[in-house]
Amino acid sequence: MRYQGKISKWIDDNGYRFITQDGSNEQIFVHISGFEKGIQRPTVGEVLSYEVASDVKKGLQAYKIKSNCPSSNADGDVDGIPCEDQWCGH
Repeated sequence: MRYQGKISKWIDDNGYRFITQDGSNEQIFVHISGFEKGIQRPTVGEVLSYEVASDVKKGLQAYKIKSNCPSSNADGDVDGIPCEDQWCGH
């Protein structure tokens, strides 16, 4: 299942971030390796789409992370939720 949230904190020295999931104050851990190759380094406040897995040491962790493509406006079923085509790896 894909989720959406915003980057709430970034620790550049260690290469990890935290995403605050939409509709929640819960912060999800994400390592830079969880981002798709070729994307620009995301910034605090940026909206992302991701999947979540449980890690024994780190708790919930985001992976398969995609950033929003602002030039795309596809909403195939007109439900107000972006289609996967609106999320890209660059």
